[in-house]
Amino acid sequence: MASILNNLKKVHAAVVAQRITSDESPIGAALNRAAVAAVTGGIQSDAWKSYMAVFAANRDQLERLTVEKPGEEPYLKQMRAYIVSNAICDVGTNAFTNNKVTKVIDGLEGVAGNPSVSGEVSDPDGTVAGLRPADLKVIPDVTI
Repeated sequence: MASILNNLKKVHAAVVAQRITSDESPIGAALNRAAVAAVTGGIQSDAWKSYMAVFAANRDQLERLTVEKPGEEPYLKQMRAYIVSNAICDVGTNAFTNNKVTKVIDGLEGVAGNPSVSGEVSDPDGTVAGLRPADLKVIPDVTI
């Protein structure tokens, strides 16, 4: 399953792996550029959608990261903001999952303001992947 949280961890691991052999991470730098565009464009912008598509494995996850809904839990807004602001504050994204974004980003059973989203990797027509910035289309898997 490719939950939003696991997608964040995958990106974080890829950045950290690049920084093992270099002070710079091309993925971290690309995330930084995309995050700045997202923040300056706002949550309803194409730049926000493009940035968040990096962490989405399907349309439901992308919607969770890009669409504010009436009655949703306030912490969802906070987590979205953190996902973007972290890549601006720390190009190395060393704290993506440092207790700021937790498994509740993927939803909680029985919580109307935060229903669960599928972790299934399902983007058959490439809609989600096609939204990602060019230098973030593919994040390599990291084996430790």
